[in-house]
Amino acid sequence: MFPLQSRQATRRPGPRTMPPCISSAIPASNKPQSRAEERLPRQNLIFEMNKLEVRNHEGKPFYPEKYLKELLTETVIRRELQQYVKDHYDPKREQHADYLELEDTSLIKYVIRNAVKTFSILVQIAQPEIIRDFMHNQHKDSDLPLSMERIRDIRGLSQSFMSRQYQFLAPAIKSPGSMRRDWGREYVVPFTKKDLISENKGMFGFVYEIAIEPSYNQITSNYQPERTTCNDSEVCSFPNFP
Repeated sequence: MFPLQSRQATRRPGPRTMPPCISSAIPASNKPQSRAEERLPRQNLIFEMNKLEVRNHEGKPFYPEKYLKELLTETVIRRELQQYVKDHYDPKREQHADYLELEDTSLIKYVIRNAVKTFSILVQIAQPEIIRDFMHNQHKDSDLPLSMERIRDIRGLSQSFMSRQYQFLAPAIKSPGSMRRDWGREYVVPFTKKDLISENKGMFGFVYEIAIEPSYNQITSNYQPERTTCNDSEVCSFPNFP
């Protein structure tokens, strides 16, 4: 037993504490940490994500999925959610069960397998905790983009999700004839360069030299992997490829 403080002693309020199950329920991963993971305690995850941002030929930002998956490892996702719990948990007014679920292994596995893009968007709009609601509603990255109606169905989700999601949905560029042609103008095209090289309005219309962000280039050809040409009858004719 600890001795009681005297009445004359001044009590100082201690730091806000959480039940031991919060922020400590998930064991640390045995996997070795990458250099990016080692930097995250000192640098914000949003900062790390912003370093992955690429600007296309129109200056529009997008985030390549390949690099997001390399950054958002199980360790990084767990750390981000645990930090949210530490920053927001208040035992005087909160039900800690919801916070405990944010650290559950099943949620982290769900992000890794089904929702890297969705979680990235939520981190960018400062609502990482809502990933729990996406899992409960069985939403996956394959469901993106979400319509306004579906966004309203998710409790507390910011309307900024609507526009921000397209920065994570750049389409892969494939050989002519193998791509869908109904991309809306909201999509960000992963062309880092698009220069007009012929104004001949013949069979092929305008011809452009384009450079494609490497992780989105799925064109099978004899051209250099990051540079090729296209015309108005091919991928350059999509509505959002002006």
